[in-house]
Parts: sequence; C-alpha cells; structure tokens
Amino acid sequence: MPPTISEAVTKGPLGEAEKKILAVIENHTSHVWSTTLEDLKELALWATSPTSLGAPEQTTVTTGSALKMNDKFMAKVNREERPTYTLRTVATCLATLAKGKRIWSDKLYGRLYYGHHDAEETIRKEIDKLPEDQRTAANFKSSD
Repeated sequence: MPPTISEAVTKGPLGEAEKKILAVIENHTSHVWSTTLEDLKELALWATSPTSLGAPEQTTVTTGSALKMNDKFMAKVNREERPTYTLRTVATCLATLAKGKRIWSDKLYGRLYYGHHDAEETIRKEIDKLPEDQRTAANFKSSD
C-alpha cells in the first residue's frame, strides 16, 4: 500500500536497501534482530530474497574470515549467487526504519532489538510467562 501524504512528507522515501530490510521484517513478523554481527549477517543474507522461508545460504565471504561491519557476502538464491549489503548498511537501515517508526525497536536484556510492530506484544506475552526474577532480568518495558 502506498504511503499517505503525511507519511510521505514526514518519513521521506526509502532507499533500496531499506526497502529490502523492511520487506524481510514484514514477511517474518515472528522474528526479531539485534545489531550483533551474526543477526546483521542473517538480515543481509535474507535481504537477497525477503520472502523466502529462511535466510538464504551463504556461499562465500568477500572479505576476511572474522565478521566485520564492512563485510559483504554472496547468498545462494534459486541456484544463483547474489551479493548482500554490508553489515554496516543493514545496521543503518534498521536504525533508520526504527527512527521513522516503520518498524518496532526496544531493549530486551540490555540489547536493542528490531522487528515488526507486532513483535512488542508477542515479546510482552512471552515475558509475562516468565518467573518474576527472569522478567526483571529481561528489563523489557513495553510502550503500553
């Protein structure tokens, strides 16, 4: 659905990378991602095929062996290799999408997570099932 006039004026247009990351989040509403390098890598791979059930398989690393923010990968999608965005690009997209309120973000166990807006309610329900000491450790404050 196209944005409303108000959204278009206040949020501005999305870049190609932001569109792909948003598509992954909108197609996988039961997942959340942090800014750990592993989560960013998963999102980078998934952005090559946002509607696939799982993140595409990594075929090669185009930089060093230890994960770094400027790493890019090749993902195998339908027998074809596709380059990913850098982990830095993915992290920037998450922050931009959250700032524009296009996705949800909040801290859980002291780490910032991002996901679909429905994630907040799901997380709150799961935390409510925990014993009191674990709920305190989660330190999740929903925006109710």
